[in-house]
Amino acid sequence: MNLSQVVDSLLSSELASGITAHRRLPAMEAVYAPFPQGTDARLIAVLRDRGISFLYSHQAEALARPYLLPGAVLAGQALGAGR
Repeated sequence: MNLSQVVDSLLSSELASGITAHRRLPAMEAVYAPFPQGTDARLIAVLRDRGISFLYSHQAEALARPYLLPGAVLAGQALGAGR
């Protein structure tokens, strides 16, 4: 079952009453960015070992923000997006 079929299935199921909004957005080209200045070299090395040379722009922006806030901690979870 592809993603479109999963969404259609949810929209026609008993769960549909809990869905308050549904929109299909057009595909967009990915926007990439380099690792922000100050990114730990160990993190960059691990990502490069996994074939990741650039970040998506929103990831780079999120990674850069903690450097503006002393004592900030950035945590994340792998979502299995395949990227």
